[in-house]
Amino acid sequence: AEAEQALAEARRALELYPANIDTWIRSNRQLDLAHVLILTGRHEEAVSELAELLTQYTDAISVGLLRISPRYDALRDRADFARLLD
Repeated sequence: AEAEQALAEARRALELYPANIDTWIRSNRQLDLAHVLILTGRHEEAVSELAELLTQYTDAISVGLLRISPRYDALRDRADFARLLD
């Protein structure tokens, strides 16, 4: 129940002002969503969010950060995450 509530709030943050009009802020809220997805064990969805973020012009995330941050340790054994690091 708590995990579902956290996910709902993270998704709602993408719709709230200013994230709903400012792509720079939205990318940071999208990264927040990816982190909530990791914490709730939804790793496939988290990797998908991270992959989308890497296609955007943002300073919210980078391949280098994905490589070194312990925040992404739960994803390290996943082939889809490893492809993001190439």
